Amino acid sequence: MRKLNVDDVFNAAQLVDIFDIPKLYDRLKGASRKNPEDFAKQAMVIMIQDAGTAENRQRIYEFLAGPFEMSAGDVSTMPFVDFCKGIMEIGQVSEWEAFLKSVSGTE
Repeated sequence: MRKLNVDDVFNAAQLVDIFDIPKLYDRLKGASRKNPEDFAKQAMVIMIQDAGTAENRQRIYEFLAGPFEMSAGDVSTMPFVDFCKGIMEIGQVSEWEAFLKSVSGTE
């Protein structure tokens, strides 16, 4: 796995039609203050709720394949616990917050 980078910001911007990124950021802010593991779990729950279609899920897997450094298919079949751990390896809560701010244009 690798840390989030600038290219990930541009790739995530392509997911704006799936997620309301400013709203996603607001929804995750509360979880991030409690416990980093809660942040990862909450992020996954929001993705499950908002992804909707198989096509949208595939687009999310393709985005995450970059920082996870694996295929989109491998991302889709990761055990949930490994996924949550991976989210925190890709970026600490403060890095995810900065990333979401960059993508959403929020302050």
